[in-house]
Amino acid sequence: MGILPTPNHVALIRDCYVQPHSPASYGSAPAPLPQPASNALSKLTFYAVNRPTKIPKVVAHLVERASKARASSGPKARQELGITVDIVRGLVVETGESGKEGAGELIKGAIAEEALRVAEMALGGEGGRGDVFSTAQVRNGKRDPEMEARGASLVRAGRSLLAFS
Repeated sequence: MGILPTPNHVALIRDCYVQPHSPASYGSAPAPLPQPASNALSKLTFYAVNRPTKIPKVVAHLVERASKARASSGPKARQELGITVDIVRGLVVETGESGKEGAGELIKGAIAEEALRVAEMALGGEGGRGDVFSTAQVRNGKRDPEMEARGASLVRAGRSLLAFS
């Protein structure tokens, strides 16, 4: 029996995640968050822009990954959430700037709310199940300013998408 084929959007998303290096400890500070693979991210955004009907599937898969990473703890989960936030931000920016004619409302409806859920997870909230301001991004009693900065950047990109599309 053969291996089941992977859906194209899942393969494109999987390729965006770089293989994390062993986490280096800088004293008590967490290791810097990695960036998504830029070539793979470009392919994913090209796919999403040219197939706006696939955007809900892409975003749903990313929200699922962010939820799993948020529920876990440790450096690998932190890295995965950071990369997921960057991928969603890249999608928001690219689809907002270069959406196909007539697909603006589809793009805005499919990605805006979910992008803000991912941003809330990065900022320490529960991703739509709680108040973003009721909790702080705290891991082992310490705030994570780099994750908060990525979440804030995604919020800003989402607001721009809602304001200008």
